[in-house]
Amino acid sequence: MKKTNNGTLNILFVSEYFYPRLAGAEVWSWELCTFLAKKGHRVTVITSRIGDHPAQEQSNGITILRPVRSGTGRARRTIAAAWLARYVANYLNHHQPDIVHVVAYALNVAVSKAAAKKGIPCVTAVHSYFGENWKKIADPISARLLSTLEQSSIVQDKSIIMHCPSQYTQRLIHSDTTKSVKVIHNWIPDVETLGKKVQDKELRKLLQGSYLFVGSLEPVKRPLECIAICKKAKVPLVIIGTGTLEESIRDAAARQDVRVIMLGNLPRQQTISCIATAKLVLVPSVTESFSLVAVEAIAQQVPVAGNPVGIISELPGVVSLGVKKIPKISASQAHEVRERFDKETIISQILELYKDVKTNKMVNKPTKR
Repeated sequence: MKKTNNGTLNILFVSEYFYPRLAGAEVWSWELCTFLAKKGHRVTVITSRIGDHPAQEQSNGITILRPVRSGTGRARRTIAAAWLARYVANYLNHHQPDIVHVVAYALNVAVSKAAAKKGIPCVTAVHSYFGENWKKIADPISARLLSTLEQSSIVQDKSIIMHCPSQYTQRLIHSDTTKSVKVIHNWIPDVETLGKKVQDKELRKLLQGSYLFVGSLEPVKRPLECIAICKKAKVPLVIIGTGTLEESIRDAAARQDVRVIMLGNLPRQQTISCIATAKLVLVPSVTESFSLVAVEAIAQQVPVAGNPVGIISELPGVVSLGVKKIPKISASQAHEVRERFDKETIISQILELYKDVKTNKMVNKPTKR
């Protein structure tokens, strides 16, 4: 495959997981690649295969290559990542994309090194970085190990530039490494769906008088804190999401006599409608790389109570957890957030990043620690 020379780019996108798996990073990757393909750029994705998805397909103008099966277990993921790294290196022996864009962490070191060896500019997307926060969610030995592995993935990366979704994440990376990382925010997907409240009368009435938690029910998200907050405020708690803490949440709710309604995982549109209808959205996470939930809440004039992690500290209308007075979000504040996190605007920034690294305008210079 030859390089393009008519203003369009030939982009190789590499990620451990991709469409149709629809977790946060996968949604971001899918929307980015779809947008780029619609703009006329040639986009090829190399990723792993889960379930019965084909080894190769064309979807939304994207060529998707899934050369190896993977899963969610650590051993299977490690083996799959090693095979994918070899596949990418071999692919680059026979193809010459303008840009390689890889998602950290499973593949970024191997892929960025393979691209550098061929003289192909590489960009790495760092969607999360826990840094010192590992100490808050893991035992000391595990925290040290996980932190070391995370740092190593950043330090050994040979891409020309990395990007992350918030200044908060950038600060965490800079506190541990001297790598230069550019902030490019995530965007609001499906902005046209915002503001549509729940139609079911009973659920709408419930949400209007309740606090809402949206996310995985895992220690890093701290959903158990929501129960004490709701008890103090004397309001029910509605939860969208699943995870290992489900039983603990039910037990804590029973002990503290707090009404908790667990809706499980909902389709995206239903989740957005629930956010639009809620009295207050809670984000008690230990850390967040971005927090799309908080952005979508403010964009729909729904206030947020949360820790100052991810993008949260940069948003209007956010209060600390446990604050009694709930702020009102004005229409102008909501509009400002929608404009700031507009998909086309932000993906245009990624395109500019591609063009800068392609023309050698950007070099990954160390930062001062």
